[in-house]
Amino acid sequence: MSNDQKPARIRIVSSGAPTQSRRTAPIASLDAEHADPGAMPGRRVGFLPVILFLGGCVIGGAGLAAWPHLAG
Repeated sequence: MSNDQKPARIRIVSSGAPTQSRRTAPIASLDAEHADPGAMPGRRVGFLPVILFLGGCVIGGAGLAAWPHLAG
């Protein structure tokens, strides 16, 4: 590998300030906003769409496998 193809070295520069001081919102409000998505109301997905999707996949796969036999 030639020198022009090698990636350049990366130099990390830090201001020395901890990242916690950069937060603009209080920690309590951040924890409330990013709670467990499963516990949030209105975003629950039932099993019916999953079962319908898997059933469609099975029917589509069987149709693709049978297509050469039915068309010919």
